Amino acid sequence: MMRLSAFGVGLAVVLVLGGTARTRAQDEPTKIVGVWEVTKAGDLPLGSTIEFAKDGKFTVKVKGEKDEVGTGTYAVAKTKLTVKLKFGDASFEQSAEIKKLTATELHLLGDDNKTEEFKRK
Repeated sequence: MMRLSAFGVGLAVVLVLGGTARTRAQDEPTKIVGVWEVTKAGDLPLGSTIEFAKDGKFTVKVKGEKDEVGTGTYAVAKTKLTVKLKFGDASFEQSAEIKKLTATELHLLGDDNKTEEFKRK
């Protein structure tokens, strides 16, 4: 009887933890949704913002003498963020490693080894 109970508890733990891991993996892409402001500059000037929408689209507003706006699409796979961005007639595709993603902070390491830090706005 004791073996059956221990087996049942073990099976329940595996099922619960396995289910939690799948849920976290499925939720990762939704954590990035929202408006983020640059707090540590890499390529983007301080005060620039990126808004990631639920539908996989984003808008970037670059602060400068003349503010510029770009739009595009993004995808998150584990810790990799890939973006396809369009500024006027120019198009870019870039990727970055998500080093930190919390409810209030986003840290990205670009292919060029530049780090950008954002706070949720």
